[in-house]
Amino acid sequence: MTALSALGIDATKSEKFSKLNSNLVGNMAKYKTDKGFGIGAGGDANDFANTQVSYSLNAYLRFVEVKPALYKFTDVEFTKAEDDDSSEFDSAKMYKLIDKIYSLVDLPLPNNKDTVIKASKEFNEMLKITPDDYIDELKAVEYVLTALNGKIDLMNLVDSVDYKDNAEKVKKKLDEAIAKLNTSIENGESVDEIKKQNCII
Repeated sequence: MTALSALGIDATKSEKFSKLNSNLVGNMAKYKTDKGFGIGAGGDANDFANTQVSYSLNAYLRFVEVKPALYKFTDVEFTKAEDDDSSEFDSAKMYKLIDKIYSLVDLPLPNNKDTVIKASKEFNEMLKITPDDYIDELKAVEYVLTALNGKIDLMNLVDSVDYKDNAEKVKKKLDEAIAKLNTSIENGESVDEIKKQNCII
C-alpha cells in the first residue's frame, strides 16, 4: 500500500489489487485484534504488524489528501535548531573551536579581523553551554582572543588617528605595543595580564 500510494495508485479502486469485492485497505480488518494488528488472519497482535499497518495507512492517507508520499519530506519545514542545535554542548565542536582559535595566531592582521571577531563570538556562545568538566580547557585559549582583539584595536587606532608632527614617534609606540601583545600570545599569558597591558597602552 505504501508503494502504491507513492506511485499515485489508489489502493481502494485499482482492479489489479482488488479481489472478491475487497481492496487492500478494507482487507486490513482481517488482521485486526483486540490489541492491535497481527501477522496473518487470527494472529496475535505484535509491534511489527502495528508498525507496518500504521505507516501503510499513513501513506494512503497522504495520497488521499494529495500530500507528498510518505518518505518525501518536501512539506516538512526544518528549522535551523533542528539542523544544527547549537544549544547542546558537543565536545568535538569545542575541540574544533579550540584548534581554530590557536590557528588564528598565524593569520595576518588586520586583514583577518572579521575571522577573529567571528571566532570570539563562537567562543562566547560555546562558553555559555560548556559544562564544568570542560570549562578550563576552553578558557585556556581565551588569552589568544584577548590579545588578537587588542592588536586589532591598536591597528584600527593607527589607521584612524592623525598624528601630525608626532607620526613616527606614535607609530613606533604602537608597534612596540603590538609586539608586546605578540609576545603575550607566545608566552601564553593570562587574560587578566593581557587586559592590564592593554589598559597601560
